[in-house]
Amino acid sequence: MEIWRRNLYIVWIAQFITMMGMSMIVPFLPFFIRELGVRDEASVARWSGIIFSGPFIVSFFITPIWGTLGDRFGRKLIMVRAIFGLGVAQFLTGLSQNVYQLFIFRIIQGAISGFIPSALAFISAETPYEKKGYAIGTLQTATSSGQLFSPCLC
Repeated sequence: MEIWRRNLYIVWIAQFITMMGMSMIVPFLPFFIRELGVRDEASVARWSGIIFSGPFIVSFFITPIWGTLGDRFGRKLIMVRAIFGLGVAQFLTGLSQNVYQLFIFRIIQGAISGFIPSALAFISAETPYEKKGYAIGTLQTATSSGQLFSPCLC
């Protein structure tokens, strides 16, 4: 098997599993927030929105920095760093004792993850020019299918 194709399949599996794990959080976030002591329904809804969107807001600003570091130090290194960073952030999220800690850990997640863009950059750089469209399209199916199949496991 060609190296670029092997890389594509390995990264596809990693991205699929990552997206499944990330999507599994969403339905349970309001319950976790209640468990952390927030009782008022309006406050649960507000905290759910803030805590859900926090990592995306931070990653909007941080992801280009990770991309620059990927260009400088290697895309594979940044991709591996992102997946481990995401794992650490998820572990810390599970240790949250209150909504403020949960929010901080989710912000950390947004700052240190960035797996999808780094995976796209890695696959784009490793794939022959005439196969880039196929490779990127295939990799994107990992994101969609991981999010699609995640609720089936809950």
